[in-house]
Amino acid sequence: MDRIVAFRALRRLVTSHPFLLLGLVTYAIFLTVEAVAEDGPTGSIKHFPMPALRVLIIPMYVGWLLVTVASVAVLGPRWEPAARQVVRVLQIVAGFAPYLLADALVRWRRRSLARPAA
Repeated sequence: MDRIVAFRALRRLVTSHPFLLLGLVTYAIFLTVEAVAEDGPTGSIKHFPMPALRVLIIPMYVGWLLVTVASVAVLGPRWEPAARQVVRVLQIVAGFAPYLLADALVRWRRRSLARPAA
């Protein structure tokens, strides 16, 4: 019985927030590739997810770029450690914003299609 409830919850999550889930998976792949690149292995595992990641990360990268440009314009090129942490949190929020916006647009479109025409 617990498996059925868990499956329904997972299905509801995937159908209600598909783009946010895509963003989370993209961020997880990004962090994995970044960690593997820092460790320095030269095997084929390092290059495996790169073609897909190059495309999937575009919305997240745009959010990161906008926050970085704005923070450099406001704070200058040298940041204090506290400012760096605040900027990092803003970058993560802005990185997931396009995925949340896409989910909101999908929900809005589904609601507009579900309403009968007047």
